[in-house]
Amino acid sequence: MSVRETRGGRWEVRWRDGEHHLSRTFSAKIDADRFDIDRRRQSQLGVHGTPDASATRLGEWLRQWWELEAPGWRRSTRLPRANHLDKWIVPRLGHVKLRDLGALRIAEWRSEILAAGCTEKQANQCLRTLSAALGAAKRYRLLPANPCEDVRRLRTSTTRARVIRPAQVEAIRGRMDASRDRLLVSLLFYCGLRPEEALALTWADVGERTIVIDKAFTHGELGSTKTHRRRSVALIPAVSAELESLRSSPASLVFASRAGTHLNLNNWRNRVWQPAVRAEGQEGLRPYDGRHTVASLLIEEGRNVLEVSSQLGHESATTTLKHYAHMFDESHGGERVPMADAVAGVRRMYGGGNVIALDAARRRRKTA
Repeated sequence: MSVRETRGGRWEVRWRDGEHHLSRTFSAKIDADRFDIDRRRQSQLGVHGTPDASATRLGEWLRQWWELEAPGWRRSTRLPRANHLDKWIVPRLGHVKLRDLGALRIAEWRSEILAAGCTEKQANQCLRTLSAALGAAKRYRLLPANPCEDVRRLRTSTTRARVIRPAQVEAIRGRMDASRDRLLVSLLFYCGLRPEEALALTWADVGERTIVIDKAFTHGELGSTKTHRRRSVALIPAVSAELESLRSSPASLVFASRAGTHLNLNNWRNRVWQPAVRAEGQEGLRPYDGRHTVASLLIEEGRNVLEVSSQLGHESATTTLKHYAHMFDESHGGERVPMADAVAGVRRMYGGGNVIALDAARRRRKTA
């Protein structure tokens, strides 16, 4: 390596990288000397040295990053990241060189997309995608550090858990004609399964008193659960009896389409769930809200935070308290009602079947 003054009054640093002779010019000698020292230090440290930020443009790196790493991602990861890149990241940052992407530039980009209509929640998701890409650039020694790590996530308003009572659950179930659909609602609102976990169930996973949860069907792909952990979910007698009445061969899916494949959650939500909840005046209620209902029923029963966390499959009890601490506070000193008894009582009132069919039968008896 060498530092010399050029005819134009600038300072040039020359060095050799393998078979290539490289150079870089500076307007001040002190900057050239500092660069020369850094290059010598990196040459001595080898792979342990701090890399220089690359002049590669972000858009070019994102294409390379996708080719290198996207094949190993689950579909549920690829689809959102592709949307973030195509809509919010590449059009606004694709032309920027990696070496020019500092925390300030990224914070400015976030302000730009918020002004363009991106929600705060989406902005945080886009930042995570960009951070994953720049974290990979750091691993591949294109950047000395990931600038996204210095940009704080936006605080977003949390939606309060939507909880309904067993009578309301049964009324929704009663609006559904197929026993399979009513069973799915039971597993969501009385067992606390995530919808994707329920769609992945085979009859081999279903025991007399418990269900084994070790997989999920998300975005058309079968994979592991959200926490990548296996758990056992307890069944109340009413749901256990419902399962036994529909039990099939061990290898078959509990919730299969007419073609025998995994049920499409979006189709089921639009065709079965939404009409039922609208008919009961529960618009906005989501299948995922079944987890909140189960948490509420278990807490009212007197279960502790570890038991609730285990049933719901949370990563830790801290996650459970984050969402349901107010329910534990509210339950102090209240009457303890076992969930199994609450559900059994409501089902006795409704006859344990389809409410619409029962109402129709009552009307026929009255007119006979």
